Amino acid sequence: MSSKYRHLFLWIAVDHIGQYVYNKIDQGGQRSGIMNEAFLKLDLDKQEKILNACFKAFSKHSYKLTSTNEIIEAAGISKGMLFYYFKNKKQLFHSLIDLAISFSEEKFYEQDFSERDFITRISRLTKQKAEIMQQFPDMSSFLTRVFTQELELLTEDEVKRFEQLKVDAMEVYYKGIDTTLFRDDLDINTIMIMINDAITGYEERMKLRITDEMIQNNNYDVLFEDFEQYLNNLRKIYYKEVTSHD
Repeated sequence: MSSKYRHLFLWIAVDHIGQYVYNKIDQGGQRSGIMNEAFLKLDLDKQEKILNACFKAFSKHSYKLTSTNEIIEAAGISKGMLFYYFKNKKQLFHSLIDLAISFSEEKFYEQDFSERDFITRISRLTKQKAEIMQQFPDMSSFLTRVFTQELELLTEDEVKRFEQLKVDAMEVYYKGIDTTLFRDDLDINTIMIMINDAITGYEERMKLRITDEMIQNNNYDVLFEDFEQYLNNLRKIYYKEVTSHD
């Protein structure tokens, strides 16, 4: 994990349908982040209800079309209280981004990276990502909408955090892999660059296929299935032998 977040302790309470509530506290005992102190003093159930209502509303609509009336109705609070906890709609939106990116960072580093077969590792991590997205549907849909359709709304710091997470992810993806599985007639570094370029390019094309229906239903099965087939094709191209993998 990047040093910026190593000093933070994250408490996440998860209920039976995969919703959550979040508090971020530093070693000195002070709450950090951009959420209002009054909000963080609410009991966890109340925080959870408000955050879930916010994520759901922003995941269903664009930022511009998201109604705070929909949020307060689902959260069971007045508009005055919503804007007491969050100064305005813009601060609320960026508070959700801050929370969701921090949560994504924490979840990413909880994954199992022990598999040394590179393509099998990518395949398993993709399946783990799909499971997390199913466990936290509203937050996942929110992040998907923001990072595929509303990038222009992100602050410079939010973009940097997201880009750094991708850089850290690539370092972890390639660490300790078994290079003996690759073809002997190709340079290992060249193979890794070509595979990386192929996966990165495919991910960019996948983003263009994401629809509002996929986001609202939090269902990307067809994309994950296509990606799995794409990985199998990369295995055929760059590996010495092709065997069945889970």
